[in-house]
Amino acid sequence: MIFRKLVPEDKALFDKYKNKSSQYSEASFVTLYIWDKYYNLHLCEEDTFLYIRFTIDGKNQYLFPMGEGDVKGALCKVMNLEDKINLRFVTDNQKAFIEENFPGEFDFTLREDLCDYVYETEKLISFSGKKLHGKKNHVNFFEKNYAYTYESVTDEVAISECRPLLLKWVDEKTKNLNPIEYDAMEKVFGNYKLFNLTGGVIRVDGEIVAMSFGERLTDDTVLVQIEKAREDIRGAYPMMCKLFLENEWKDTTFVNREEDMGIEGLRKAKESYCPIFKTLKYQGKRV
Repeated sequence: MIFRKLVPEDKALFDKYKNKSSQYSEASFVTLYIWDKYYNLHLCEEDTFLYIRFTIDGKNQYLFPMGEGDVKGALCKVMNLEDKINLRFVTDNQKAFIEENFPGEFDFTLREDLCDYVYETEKLISFSGKKLHGKKNHVNFFEKNYAYTYESVTDEVAISECRPLLLKWVDEKTKNLNPIEYDAMEKVFGNYKLFNLTGGVIRVDGEIVAMSFGERLTDDTVLVQIEKAREDIRGAYPMMCKLFLENEWKDTTFVNREEDMGIEGLRKAKESYCPIFKTLKYQGKRV
């Protein structure tokens, strides 16, 4: 098997093989590719399957083979690449398949830091119910105190306004822009047309104060990959969440807002929106 480096144009190839019913964020080429500086991604297309390899800290890890046909045979090919093969982002169904077809050959560890948070679209538009009352209060405050407008993002606005502003916000928050996050944002906006993302912004007095970008993951699920807002404007984050879904994704049932990466503050923020479930992900290591 010959692996080669991933390039942006591989999105079409990836989309050909991906599981179109998967609610996992790794079913998105964009989500994987923009973090390539960390993942060091390579792919191999062979015999109706697509194989993805990560190299993190000098160690290889692999996605479960993507495609239809002899899945067991495809997995055997991966297992033959290395003695102690390591599988990343293993789903519940994939874990069950491996345990049935290769009993006792893998140890699995639940990676809670990588599990995606999934919500009901309607709930994040209305913020109805007692649990989301706090979010509703923030939205009400924003509506009463700011003269705002919402607009869908054009390619021109994404590149000329959103890109530099987003990098500025991230840098202000971290005080020293994370090179991996910087590279991810550059990949998003450097390939914005090719990636076919949908974006939205909120302006107050003509100035962008919040932005969000995402894509359709399945027929009924939207994946939100970027959501940023001014920290000093109360209600900007929940208002951005509400308006982005209301204007761009009202036809969906679910919203995947990705994982918390094991960051405590991010975990609390994602839990505060009351997910209905999390997509469980496992690390699988051959014993």
